[in-house]
Amino acid sequence: GTASTVIKSANTGRHHIILVNEGTVNDCRIMFASSATVGSATKLYKNGGSYEPDFKNAIYTGAITGITESGSTSVSFIEY
Repeated sequence: GTASTVIKSANTGRHHIILVNEGTVNDCRIMFASSATVGSATKLYKNGGSYEPDFKNAIYTGAITGITESGSTSVSFIEY
């Protein structure tokens, strides 16, 4: 929704994650932080937009949050 929401809680065992916007109406912004803001986050486009971070130097194990400019959307993930 239009307020920052946790998509995936912190996980110290995380080695990799892929995020997908399953929504058909709204884009979503994601941040690898405790709170997402529309102006400074990575955009996941509607209809399957995805993001697979490249953790070459360090694996981010903290919370992943998301926000939309209006309405809501559904974001799925695969984590291992």
